[in-house]
Formats: sequence, C-alpha cells, structure tokens
Amino acid sequence: MAFAYITEYLRQPKDGVSNVLPAGQEPGLAVQRVAIGAGSIQSNAFNAKTTFIAINVDATCSYDVGANPTADATKMRIPANGTIYMGVKPGDKIAVITNT
Repeated sequence: MAFAYITEYLRQPKDGVSNVLPAGQEPGLAVQRVAIGAGSIQSNAFNAKTTFIAINVDATCSYDVGANPTADATKMRIPANGTIYMGVKPGDKIAVITNT
C-alpha cells in the first residue's frame, strides 16, 4: 500500500540574509501518514499553528486541500517519490487519491 507522509510546520526557515527558504523549519509541529487509494482519503485536521506542510508520496497521486477536501484525478498531482511544499491554513486537511 502506498502512503502520503505529511509534516506540518509553523514557519519556513531563512538563510543568512533573511531570504525565506522553500522548506519547513524543523522540528515540525506534527506528522501524519495517509493511505493513497482508489478513493479520496483525508488527513486529520492540521495543527492550530500549522501554516506550511511538506508532503512526500510513495505513488503518484492527486490532492486537494481545504476544510473538507475531496481529491480526484483532475486535481493537481504529485509524482511517485515526489515531495512538495505548500502553505496551508490551520485546521484544514489534505486529501489524496491514486492517479497515473
């Protein structure tokens, strides 16, 4: 079974001249693992302090983010073994579904 591995962050780190980097400031606030399957599966709600996440997937999938997201094959996709970073709202969720 394939999974999406999600790490939640409060903020992004800055380099030596205060440029914001496209990564999360470790340690993360929380981590989740969500199965990727034929139907849309939601994560738990993000931490009340979460503003940024990293998501890494074992298999190609599509995703959706929101208060009650539903992923489908027409949504943005992440390639197998890919990692993406995105800003999110506290309390929202991410949903994933298998895609080709």
